[in-house]
Amino acid sequence: SLLALKPVRSGINRDYYKSPFRDEKQASFVVYTDQNTWHDFGSSEGGSNLDLYMKLNDCDFKTAIKELG
Repeated sequence: SLLALKPVRSGINRDYYKSPFRDEKQASFVVYTDQNTWHDFGSSEGGSNLDLYMKLNDCDFKTAIKELG
């Protein structure tokens, strides 16, 4: 729900998206729903849902925690 995007495809415990950080033709961004983690194969970045929130909103940990309540 952090992405506010519809997955390109879904698998068991994972959803595949086009990266929200660049324009791409193939989905290279995966969210592992059973682990609440993500990985961007195009940039080799990943982490927790909190890490994703901080990256999407360009904020630090303290701000993210405050905004997420």
